[in-house]
Amino acid sequence: MANLQQLLATELRRRTELLPREIDAWNDQSDANKYGMGLHQSQVKVVTKLFSTMLAEQDALKEKLDPKEVATMPQDTFTSKRMELEQMLTGSHSIMSIFRYIFSQRDATQPYGGILDAADLVAAACYLPCVKLHNRWKVLPEENYREPPLTYLNAKLSPAAITRRHYFGSIGLELQGEEELQLPLSVISLAFHDTTGFWELSSIYHEVGHLLTQDLKLRDDLRKAMETKLAGRAKLDDWKRWLNEMIADAFGVLLGGAGFARGLFAMLYKTKAEVLAASGVGEHPNSYVRVFLLGALLRSTGVAELQTLADTIEGDWRNFYGPADATLKPYVDDCGAVADVLMSEPLPVLEKDRCLLDFARDKTSGVNSAPDLEKDNRYAAALARFIRLGKMSNDYNEAMLQPADLIRLVPAAAQLAVQGVDAEHEQKFEDIHKAALELTLRLQKEAKIEFLAGEDTGARDAYLDGLIKQVNFKAIRIDQP
Repeated sequence: MANLQQLLATELRRRTELLPREIDAWNDQSDANKYGMGLHQSQVKVVTKLFSTMLAEQDALKEKLDPKEVATMPQDTFTSKRMELEQMLTGSHSIMSIFRYIFSQRDATQPYGGILDAADLVAAACYLPCVKLHNRWKVLPEENYREPPLTYLNAKLSPAAITRRHYFGSIGLELQGEEELQLPLSVISLAFHDTTGFWELSSIYHEVGHLLTQDLKLRDDLRKAMETKLAGRAKLDDWKRWLNEMIADAFGVLLGGAGFARGLFAMLYKTKAEVLAASGVGEHPNSYVRVFLLGALLRSTGVAELQTLADTIEGDWRNFYGPADATLKPYVDDCGAVADVLMSEPLPVLEKDRCLLDFARDKTSGVNSAPDLEKDNRYAAALARFIRLGKMSNDYNEAMLQPADLIRLVPAAAQLAVQGVDAEHEQKFEDIHKAALELTLRLQKEAKIEFLAGEDTGARDAYLDGLIKQVNFKAIRIDQP
C-alpha cells in the first residue's frame, strides 16, 4: 500500500505550481501587450514582486515536504508542516483573488474593458504628474512613485479609493487581514453602473486626491494649519474630522475643474432631509455645507470662469434647499477660511512654501501633463463642445497638439457636455458617452500610450522593493474549514 504521507506531500506540492504559472502568464500577456494588458505592465510587475516574497516562503515550506523524506517523518511533524503550507497557499490565493478579480474585468469577453482602460488612463494622468511635481519640488529621485492606481468595478453605490494603508478586505472580497497587511499599490473602486456614463469618471479626480493625500503625507500639515487658522471657531473639530474628504475635493477642483464641480453637485442633490441633516459624526462634510465649500474652493483658483460657476451653484443650492439655518450657518460662514487653508496654506512637507494650488499652476516644473488651471478650463470647454456637438474650435485644435495632456480632462468635459442637453436626453447621453470613450482611446493611440509607467531602472526597482517590504504576509488570518 502506498505511503499516505508521500501521497499527501506530492498532491500538496502540485498545488504550489499553480500560482507561479498564473503570474508568468500575466507577465507574458502584459509584456507582449496581448489583450491590451500592456497598459498594466508595470502594475503586473509590482504584483509579481509582491508574490515573489510569498513564493519564496512557499518554496521553502515545500522543500520540507519532499516525498522521499516524508515517508518516515513523525505524523505530528508531517501534519504540522502540511498545515503550514496549506495556510500559505490559501493566503496567497486569497490575495491573488483580488488581482484576478480586477484583471478579469478587462477580459475581451467582458463589456467593461474599454471603459476600465479609459479609467486607468485618467487615473494615471491625474496621479503621476502630481507625484512627479512633488518629487521635483523636494529634489527626490524621479523614480520615487508608486505605480498608477488600478481601477475596478464593484457593486457599491459610491466610488472609493483604497490605498496600501487599507486592508485588502476593503476591496470587498473575502479576506481578513491585520493592519500591517497593506496593498502594494492603490486601487480605485467604481460602481458597475458608472460605466454607462463616461462623465461619472469625474469621481476619479476626488479619489486620486485621497491617494495623493496619503502618498505625499499632506494630512498632518493641513491639520496643523487648520488648527492654527481656525483656532477658536466653534466647528473646528468637525472640519478636522472631515479633512481627508475636503483635501480630496480640493484635488478634485485642481484636477477636474468645472466638470468635477458639476459632478459633485449632482451627486449631492438629495432629499431635503438628507441635505439639511445635522453635521453628524461621519467623515464626509454635511452635504449642504459641502457645496458651499466647493464654491469657496472654486473661487480660490483665481480663474474667472470657475469663480462665476461658484456663484451659480451656490445660488442653485439655495433655491433648492433655502438659506442656511442657524445650525448650518456657522459652517457656511467658515467655508472661505477653510478653502483658503486647503488651497493656499504653505505646507512644510512640500517645501519652499508650496501649497496645494501649486499642483495646478507651476508652469516652470517641466513635468509633462501637469495640471494648469487656466489652460485646463479652456481645453475642457472645447472638448465638451466637441463631444456634444462634434464641433471643433481654435482651443480644441490647440489642445489636440498634446493628446497625452488631454486624457485627464475628458471625464470633466463629458460632465460639461451633459449639462448642455435640454432635449432627447437618453439618446444624447448615449452619444456623449460613446464620443467621450472614443476620444479617450483615440488620445491614447495618438499619444502612443501602451504602457502606463516608465522604464525599469535599478532605482525604480529598489523603491518598489522598499514599498513591498512593508507588507506583512504572516498577518493574514484564514478561517479553518
